Amino acid sequence: MLPASTFIFSRTALRPQVAVVLGSGLGGLVEKMQVVDRIPYSEIPGFPVSTVAGHAGELLMGTLSGVEICVLNGRKHFYEGEPMDVVTFPTRVMRELGVRLLILSNAAGGLNPSFEVGDLMLVTDHIAQFGAKPLGSVPVAPHFGPVSVYSRRWLTEVRRIADRLRIPLQHGVYLAHSGPYYGTRSESRMQHLLGADAVGMSTIPEAVVAKSLGMDVLAFSVITDLAYDGADAYPTHEAVLRAAQIAGEKLVQIVAAMCQNVGDFA
Repeated sequence: MLPASTFIFSRTALRPQVAVVLGSGLGGLVEKMQVVDRIPYSEIPGFPVSTVAGHAGELLMGTLSGVEICVLNGRKHFYEGEPMDVVTFPTRVMRELGVRLLILSNAAGGLNPSFEVGDLMLVTDHIAQFGAKPLGSVPVAPHFGPVSVYSRRWLTEVRRIADRLRIPLQHGVYLAHSGPYYGTRSESRMQHLLGADAVGMSTIPEAVVAKSLGMDVLAFSVITDLAYDGADAYPTHEAVLRAAQIAGEKLVQIVAAMCQNVGDFA
């Protein structure tokens, strides 16, 4: 077992079934959960600490809808200069903690002209443009074939939850690149032509590693800016955070409802 996992077990009695990774400005979930233990990343052996504004950098252990969960309040990005094995290290730790469902979230630019700022997109598939392998030095990567990295049964369940809660939910393909810039208009056109509906700089490395470890994976993009032709000027990081904070309430409601149904997916 990794020293990080052993350390976390020494700091909490909880054994989470669900882990949630919060992207930029998406800390609203913390206010809805019952936090039992709060562990700064800097105290966990080998755990990467994010340097990006809007990422608190702490592991929260608690309950949501009566289910034990852990929340990673912030993440390390590939563009911060670390290799993929460091970026995905927390995912490996979550698996050792016993997590079965990993829910990833991010702030993303909308490439689909039908999207608006504040939309919540359920990621149905992804396109990686990092130039590095999330699985690092694994000699033979798992073959996912036609099966999506993202859990089909949970995709269906989230759609049902959103309909029940009357939460508008977009669906689409998420593309991630190494960043750390928002990209040019020409790049955005190319990304949309490739089939992407939203673009960001995270999530895919964690998703691929989690899938390789046998975890169920889901991902959500909060559309915080519009990157297609004819959209407004590119946003500041502060504008992205504000938009994510507003739209994140939809995500909180869906995640809370998902936790109520975790037992049905054992």
